[in-house]
Amino acid sequence: VRNMKLKHETLESLRIAKGKNNLSIIELAQNIGTSRYTIGSIINGRTDGLSKQTINKIDAYLTREK
Repeated sequence: VRNMKLKHETLESLRIAKGKNNLSIIELAQNIGTSRYTIGSIINGRTDGLSKQTINKIDAYLTREK
């Protein structure tokens, strides 16, 4: 079910982590464990909804990055 939204703070944290670590979309997706298409859509604000699993992966990545 792809109906979950990413919190604005989480999106900003993801963008900051990408820039701080000088990562490409592909590298960021590999670090998170999801597709580059998904991460590209998220970073560019073009997603209608995400699975709980994807949100959990993003949260886990951001927790590791702190």
